[in-house]
Amino acid sequence: KNFREENLVPRETVCILASVVADEMRKEMKGVFPNEDLSVSLTDEISSKAVANALGVRIRESTCFASHDILQLLNHELLVHTLTLLNGRAQPYQTFGVSSPYTTLTQEGLAVFSEFVTNSIDIGRMARLSARVIAIDMALKGADFIEVYNYFRSQSQSQEESYFSTQRIFRGGNGREGVVFTKDLVYIRGLLEVRTFLLDALETESYSSIELLFSGRIALQHIAELVPLLDSGELHGPKYLPGWMKNRSNLLTYLLSFAAFQGLK
Repeated sequence: KNFREENLVPRETVCILASVVADEMRKEMKGVFPNEDLSVSLTDEISSKAVANALGVRIRESTCFASHDILQLLNHELLVHTLTLLNGRAQPYQTFGVSSPYTTLTQEGLAVFSEFVTNSIDIGRMARLSARVIAIDMALKGADFIEVYNYFRSQSQSQEESYFSTQRIFRGGNGREGVVFTKDLVYIRGLLEVRTFLLDALETESYSSIELLFSGRIALQHIAELVPLLDSGELHGPKYLPGWMKNRSNLLTYLLSFAAFQGLK
């Protein structure tokens, strides 16, 4: 049985409009980035619920949001994706302030980790991330748009969300010819890699490594090489940090408990 049939995923009875989510996003922006010129806009030209960049956040206007979506989007989009781009644009090298496929795994892993550490993720969100991995595997093995759509419907996603979930997998490709956009594989893999990185860095007191993770768009595999540049002052430390990063003791406690329960170390 799926999570909803087991009553682990509550059915939302209230529809929160995108305009309400946008207002909450603007409030958070003013508090965290008071001197930045950021915007929040509504659009129906994106397949995900929201997309962030250094200029702000775009939110899918036609979506009916749940109460837990707001905190998820704030931590994932604004306090990771926008935050790291703003920090990167303050660096002397432009590469740290631009998005790149090479840093996607680290970015999405960090963003999902932030949902965990702030208690803003829910079982429905994890079920969706897991379902996307299975759906991508189906598509790579030849499943077409309709077959993948029906799979998402079987996971108790609504018709609208099943369509958007399927669209994510075939965006830029062809739903009948096996051309698949595999980005959604990186969320869970990235989460595990970022968790391991943070735990190792805290245990070895490699605080410069952690600072670099937020200092721009940087891939995990490059951080060790960049630490000397940060320590020498050639690279700047992050101007902005999410709240959960400011208490190292609490973060280490969380990571150690995460490792104990998951059997990962």
